[in-house]
Amino acid sequence: MNSTRRNCGRHYSSREEMITERLRKLEEITNYPVIQENGQRICGPPTGWMKPVPNNGSEIFIGKLPPSLLEDELFKIFSKVGQIYQIRLMVHFSGYNKGFGFVTYENVEQAKMAVEQFNGYPVRPNHKIGVCKSVDNRRLYIGGIMEDKTKDEIKKAIECYVDELKDIIVYSPHAQNQQAHNRGYVFAEFATHRDAALARKLLSSGVKLWMNSPSPLRVKILYVRNLPYQITKQQLHFYLVQHVRLGNITRVRKQKCYAFIHFQHRNAAQMALSILNGLTAWGRKMEVTWSRPQIYSKENRLNHAADNFCRSVPAKMRRCVQMLKDGVPPGWFKPSTSGAPSL
Repeated sequence: MNSTRRNCGRHYSSREEMITERLRKLEEITNYPVIQENGQRICGPPTGWMKPVPNNGSEIFIGKLPPSLLEDELFKIFSKVGQIYQIRLMVHFSGYNKGFGFVTYENVEQAKMAVEQFNGYPVRPNHKIGVCKSVDNRRLYIGGIMEDKTKDEIKKAIECYVDELKDIIVYSPHAQNQQAHNRGYVFAEFATHRDAALARKLLSSGVKLWMNSPSPLRVKILYVRNLPYQITKQQLHFYLVQHVRLGNITRVRKQKCYAFIHFQHRNAAQMALSILNGLTAWGRKMEVTWSRPQIYSKENRLNHAADNFCRSVPAKMRRCVQMLKDGVPPGWFKPSTSGAPSL
């Protein structure tokens, strides 16, 4: 940007220079260092801070911020009610904010005063900000945990990817099983809300906690069809336990002429599928499949080329897909029977 901007009585050749100069001046006056990481600009705590870290509830949320508002203006406004420990402003690559940020005070009382005094405060002509207590959520839900892993194994695996993990909460499985140590999910406790947010961003990107372990097949529900309308859930459950061990079935859900059978483990469901499929019950032959057929799974879609083209798909693209299915590398010609090269 070559246009000249005027701010605070000075001329700046670019927006980046203006932001850098104002933040440098803020550091010199307040002794609050400013760093930028992970999409946010952090101002504070002040150099030489010897007091304890503020307790939970000392942080406030600030919304409806003008994009051009910087930390020096926030510091001037919010320092009126108490000592600021830290300012966190969510920013774009341009350096301007995303419309919200957080201010942490020395104690909870100062944070309450800031909410009461500055909610609806006009920071620009006809522009009022919103201030409320920050929801300091330091607990993170993590699913897809292998049920044979213990609490210590899960914690060590998570600590390989995230920092400031304080503890994990593991619930014992519903049914008694010597192989299962959890319910397939845990709650992770972090030191701060920021640490929990960073961990959520990292773990949601497809991280596998156990790279050398096979991925467990999560489907443990069977779909049973061609059942009589008049039979009840209790009658169906009594019939199933005659062929499958009672401890393996966790739930039976009957609806009209079909039902869903929930099992404790995948192996038990696999065995029940081979036993029940094709059996005759109440004068009808049962059809048993997985509740989510494998042809609709994500893995199957990625490993198989589509063959149900609509009329709008060009013929050339259909031939290219057919070549991929036949094992011909893209860009190669497939020899025809006549010897002439053709697609």
